[in-house]
Amino acid sequence: MSAPRLELSGLEVHRGGRLVLRLPALALRPGEVLAVVGENGAGKSSLLLAAAGLLDLAAGEARVDGGPAHRGRAPAPLAYRRALALALQEPYPFAANALELAAFGLAARGFPRPARLARAREALAALGLEALAGRAAPTLSGGERKLLSLAQVGALEASLLLLDEPSAGVDRERLPRVEAWVREARGRGAGVVLATHDHELAARLGDRVLELRAGRPVESAQ
Repeated sequence: MSAPRLELSGLEVHRGGRLVLRLPALALRPGEVLAVVGENGAGKSSLLLAAAGLLDLAAGEARVDGGPAHRGRAPAPLAYRRALALALQEPYPFAANALELAAFGLAARGFPRPARLARAREALAALGLEALAGRAAPTLSGGERKLLSLAQVGALEASLLLLDEPSAGVDRERLPRVEAWVREARGRGAGVVLATHDHELAARLGDRVLELRAGRPVESAQ
Protein backbone atom coordinates (compact mmCIF):
# COMPACT_ATOMS: atom_id res chain seq x y z
CA MET A 1 0.00 0.00 0.00
CA SER A 2 1.43 3.38 -1.02
CA ALA A 3 1.99 6.19 1.45
CA PRO A 4 -0.69 8.91 1.52
CA ARG A 5 -0.54 12.27 -0.22
CA LEU A 6 -1.38 15.52 1.59
CA GLU A 7 -3.22 18.19 -0.40
CA LEU A 8 -3.94 21.72 0.81
CA SER A 9 -6.11 24.01 -1.28
CA GLY A 10 -7.19 27.61 -0.78
CA LEU A 11 -6.19 27.67 2.89
CA GLU A 12 -6.85 30.78 4.93
CA VAL A 13 -6.20 30.85 8.67
CA HIS A 14 -7.03 33.65 11.09
CA ARG A 15 -5.59 33.86 14.60
CA GLY A 16 -6.62 36.58 17.02
CA GLY A 17 -8.78 38.13 14.32
CA ARG A 18 -5.80 38.51 11.96
CA LEU A 19 -5.06 36.69 8.71
CA VAL A 20 -1.89 34.66 9.36
CA LEU A 21 -1.86 32.26 6.41
CA ARG A 22 -3.11 32.33 2.83
CA LEU A 23 -1.93 29.37 0.77
CA PRO A 24 -3.56 28.81 -2.64
CA ALA A 25 -2.46 25.20 -3.22
CA LEU A 26 0.13 22.75 -2.00
CA ALA A 27 0.58 19.00 -2.45
CA LEU A 28 3.05 16.83 -0.54
CA ARG A 29 4.04 13.63 -2.28
CA PRO A 30 5.08 10.39 -0.53
CA GLY A 31 8.82 10.24 0.11
CA GLU A 32 9.25 14.00 -0.22
CA VAL A 33 10.61 16.60 2.20
CA LEU A 34 9.08 20.06 1.86
CA ALA A 35 11.12 22.63 3.81
CA VAL A 36 9.13 25.71 4.85
CA VAL A 37 11.26 28.73 5.69
CA GLY A 38 10.50 32.23 6.92
CA GLU A 39 11.03 34.65 9.77
CA ASN A 40 9.11 34.68 13.05
CA GLY A 41 5.45 35.33 12.32
CA ALA A 42 5.76 34.26 8.69
CA GLY A 43 3.10 31.58 9.14
CA LYS A 44 5.22 28.42 9.38
CA SER A 45 3.70 27.09 12.61
CA SER A 46 0.20 28.09 11.47
CA LEU A 47 0.70 26.05 8.31
CA LEU A 48 1.72 22.98 10.33
CA LEU A 49 -1.12 23.34 12.84
CA ALA A 50 -3.68 23.86 10.09
CA ALA A 51 -2.39 20.84 8.18
CA ALA A 52 -2.57 18.79 11.39
CA GLY A 53 -6.23 19.71 11.82
CA LEU A 54 -5.59 21.75 14.96
CA LEU A 55 -6.62 25.17 13.66
CA ASP A 56 -9.95 26.33 12.25
CA LEU A 57 -9.86 27.18 8.55
CA ALA A 58 -11.45 30.43 7.44
CA ALA A 59 -11.39 29.09 3.87
CA GLY A 60 -10.14 26.11 1.91
CA GLU A 61 -9.49 22.55 2.97
CA ALA A 62 -6.81 20.00 3.77
CA ARG A 63 -7.23 16.44 2.55
CA VAL A 64 -5.28 13.18 2.70
CA ASP A 65 -5.53 10.88 -0.33
CA GLY A 66 -8.95 12.17 -1.30
CA GLY A 67 -10.38 11.02 2.03
CA PRO A 68 -12.22 13.06 4.68
CA ALA A 69 -11.25 16.72 4.58
CA HIS A 70 -10.43 19.17 7.32
CA ARG A 71 -12.34 22.37 6.62
CA GLY A 72 -14.06 25.23 8.42
CA ARG A 73 -14.56 25.17 12.18
CA ALA A 74 -15.57 21.53 12.48
CA PRO A 75 -13.06 19.20 14.18
CA ALA A 76 -10.89 17.40 11.67
CA PRO A 77 -12.13 13.83 11.05
CA LEU A 78 -10.39 11.16 13.12
CA ALA A 79 -9.16 9.32 10.01
CA TYR A 80 -7.58 12.55 8.81
CA ARG A 81 -5.85 13.31 12.10
CA ARG A 82 -4.47 9.79 12.43
CA ALA A 83 -2.79 10.00 9.04
CA LEU A 84 -0.48 12.76 10.30
CA ALA A 85 1.94 13.23 13.17
CA LEU A 86 3.00 16.66 14.43
CA ALA A 87 6.27 17.29 16.26
CA LEU A 88 5.86 20.49 18.24
CA GLN A 89 8.73 22.73 19.29
CA GLU A 90 8.40 21.17 22.75
CA PRO A 91 7.14 17.68 23.67
CA TYR A 92 3.67 17.44 25.12
CA PRO A 93 4.06 19.08 28.56
CA PHE A 94 3.40 16.31 31.01
CA ALA A 95 5.56 15.65 34.07
CA ALA A 96 6.44 12.13 32.91
CA ASN A 97 9.70 10.49 31.98
CA ALA A 98 11.05 10.42 28.44
CA LEU A 99 9.93 6.85 27.79
CA GLU A 100 6.32 7.56 28.78
CA LEU A 101 6.30 10.72 26.70
CA ALA A 102 7.71 8.93 23.67
CA ALA A 103 4.82 6.46 24.00
CA PHE A 104 2.29 9.30 24.22
CA GLY A 105 -0.35 8.94 21.52
CA LEU A 106 -0.07 5.19 21.06
CA ALA A 107 -2.72 4.40 23.68
CA ALA A 108 -5.35 6.26 21.65
CA ARG A 109 -4.39 4.09 18.68
CA GLY A 110 -5.12 0.89 20.58
CA PHE A 111 -1.60 -0.26 21.46
CA PRO A 112 -1.34 -2.21 24.74
CA ARG A 113 1.18 -0.87 27.23
CA PRO A 114 4.01 -3.38 26.50
CA ALA A 115 3.82 -2.63 22.77
CA ARG A 116 3.68 1.11 23.46
CA LEU A 117 6.81 1.03 25.56
CA ALA A 118 8.67 -1.22 23.11
CA ARG A 119 7.99 1.18 20.24
CA ALA A 120 8.88 4.15 22.44
CA ARG A 121 12.26 2.60 23.29
CA GLU A 122 12.97 2.09 19.58
CA ALA A 123 11.99 5.69 18.86
CA LEU A 124 14.30 6.99 21.60
CA ALA A 125 17.17 4.81 20.40
CA ALA A 126 16.80 6.13 16.83
CA LEU A 127 17.65 9.59 18.18
CA GLY A 128 20.32 8.52 20.67
CA LEU A 129 18.09 9.09 23.70
CA GLU A 130 17.87 5.57 25.11
CA ALA A 131 19.97 6.51 28.15
CA LEU A 132 17.43 9.22 29.02
CA ALA A 133 14.37 6.94 29.07
CA GLY A 134 13.91 7.22 32.84
CA ARG A 135 14.58 10.95 33.07
CA ALA A 136 11.73 13.34 33.82
CA ALA A 137 11.11 15.64 30.87
CA PRO A 138 11.61 18.88 32.88
CA THR A 139 15.18 17.77 33.70
CA LEU A 140 16.17 17.47 30.03
CA SER A 141 17.96 20.20 28.14
CA GLY A 142 16.18 22.17 25.43
CA GLY A 143 17.90 20.17 22.72
CA GLU A 144 17.03 16.86 24.41
CA ARG A 145 13.39 17.91 24.66
CA LYS A 146 13.43 18.77 20.96
CA LEU A 147 14.72 15.30 20.15
CA LEU A 148 12.07 13.84 22.46
CA SER A 149 9.36 15.60 20.44
CA LEU A 150 10.71 13.82 17.36
CA ALA A 151 10.71 10.51 19.23
CA GLN A 152 7.02 11.02 20.03
CA VAL A 153 6.38 11.29 16.29
CA GLY A 154 8.72 8.42 15.46
CA ALA A 155 6.87 6.02 17.76
CA LEU A 156 3.66 6.65 15.79
CA GLU A 157 5.32 5.56 12.51
CA ALA A 158 3.03 7.92 10.60
CA SER A 159 3.35 8.39 6.85
CA LEU A 160 2.91 12.17 6.98
CA LEU A 161 5.19 14.09 9.36
CA LEU A 162 4.87 17.75 10.30
CA LEU A 163 8.01 19.00 12.04
CA ASP A 164 8.21 22.42 13.72
CA GLU A 165 11.83 23.63 13.96
CA PRO A 166 13.28 20.11 14.43
CA SER A 167 16.85 21.37 14.79
CA ALA A 168 16.22 24.32 17.12
CA GLY A 169 18.31 24.06 20.28
CA VAL A 170 19.96 20.81 19.19
CA ASP A 171 23.72 20.90 19.70
CA ARG A 172 26.15 20.46 16.81
CA GLU A 173 27.08 16.92 17.85
CA ARG A 174 23.46 15.73 17.78
CA LEU A 175 22.31 17.61 14.69
CA PRO A 176 23.44 14.80 12.31
CA ARG A 177 21.02 12.48 14.13
CA VAL A 178 18.13 14.81 13.33
CA GLU A 179 19.12 14.99 9.68
CA ALA A 180 19.59 11.20 9.46
CA TRP A 181 16.19 10.71 11.14
CA VAL A 182 14.47 12.92 8.53
CA ARG A 183 16.27 11.15 5.68
CA GLU A 184 15.25 7.76 7.09
CA ALA A 185 11.62 8.88 7.22
CA ARG A 186 11.81 10.02 3.61
CA GLY A 187 13.52 6.76 2.66
CA ARG A 188 10.62 4.69 4.01
CA GLY A 189 8.20 6.75 1.94
CA ALA A 190 6.94 9.27 4.50
CA GLY A 191 6.04 12.76 3.36
CA VAL A 192 7.65 15.41 5.56
CA VAL A 193 6.84 19.10 6.03
CA LEU A 194 9.75 20.68 7.89
CA ALA A 195 9.42 24.26 9.15
CA THR A 196 12.72 25.95 9.95
CA HIS A 197 14.55 29.26 10.25
CA ASP A 198 17.70 27.50 9.04
CA HIS A 199 18.03 28.01 5.28
CA GLU A 200 21.09 25.77 5.12
CA LEU A 201 19.19 22.91 6.79
CA ALA A 202 16.29 23.50 4.38
CA ALA A 203 18.68 23.27 1.42
CA ARG A 204 20.29 20.07 2.73
CA LEU A 205 17.07 18.22 3.53
CA GLY A 206 14.37 19.75 1.35
CA ASP A 207 13.38 18.30 -1.99
CA ARG A 208 11.47 21.57 -2.34
CA VAL A 209 11.62 24.81 -0.38
CA LEU A 210 8.59 27.01 0.29
CA GLU A 211 9.28 30.48 1.66
CA LEU A 212 6.54 32.23 3.58
CA ARG A 213 6.40 35.95 4.23
CA ALA A 214 3.52 37.50 6.19
CA GLY A 215 1.57 34.27 5.74
CA ARG A 216 1.89 34.08 1.98
CA PRO A 217 4.17 32.02 -0.27
CA VAL A 218 7.08 33.89 -1.79
CA GLU A 219 8.57 31.11 -3.87
CA SER A 220 7.77 27.44 -4.25
CA ALA A 221 9.30 24.96 -6.65
CA GLN A 222 6.36 22.58 -7.00
